[in-house]
Amino acid sequence: QTCALPIFQEFVFQLDATFKSSMDAAAYEAFIDAFTGFADAKGLSVWGMGGCLPITQTGAWIQKSGRDSPAQTDRDALVTWLLERPDVATAVAGDFVDGWH
Repeated sequence: QTCALPIFQEFVFQLDATFKSSMDAAAYEAFIDAFTGFADAKGLSVWGMGGCLPITQTGAWIQKSGRDSPAQTDRDALVTWLLERPDVATAVAGDFVDGWH
């Protein structure tokens, strides 16, 4: 006997940012706190955001908190938030990909 399971997909996207000048640990921690706070308020989870200090660029995977996928409006909001910061030079969001494959 086979058991048919429903197809389950959650889409995620990568988000990369470069900074106008390198950040030390304190500046980067403040940036991370602000960014993850904004993402969390939109119901999004951030994975990654690493790099070597002093840091000039970083990247993360973004997913919807819970069992859902982020929307294009979520993607656009994060990129806009980053580009509006005086310390961010570039912000690029990747395509949506299946987070389970």
